[in-house]
Amino acid sequence: MSKNASSPSTDSMSAVSWSIDEDIRSLVATDYSCTQKTKIPGKQRAKVIFSDSQKEALESRFEKQKYLKPCEIASVAAEIGLTYKQVRTWFQNQRGRLKKQNLQLHRDTRAHAFPAHVLERRSLF
Repeated sequence: MSKNASSPSTDSMSAVSWSIDEDIRSLVATDYSCTQKTKIPGKQRAKVIFSDSQKEALESRFEKQKYLKPCEIASVAAEIGLTYKQVRTWFQNQRGRLKKQNLQLHRDTRAHAFPAHVLERRSLF
């Protein structure tokens, strides 16, 4: 058997994978009616303005589930009228904000756990 020959199961798997990718791409290619052009010096960039109902749907889903599978992202995007990329980016940004808030909360809690003179002594060593 040559190196380039592939088994029938590999070909069928790639066909299924290709079909799923095409389905996701078709969901991603939705209308950008919720975007607004904003001027950035030297660039043009579309800024997405989410409606209140879209924000509520995204936030409620985020409370239940912080990470979505690609098929779940496509489903949420189709339900609320956003693109796959917009939903994926929104979830990434929310996780980043949550992590930043948790780190700040941890720092604040730790700073209040020790009196200032104890923290000063520790920094001397």
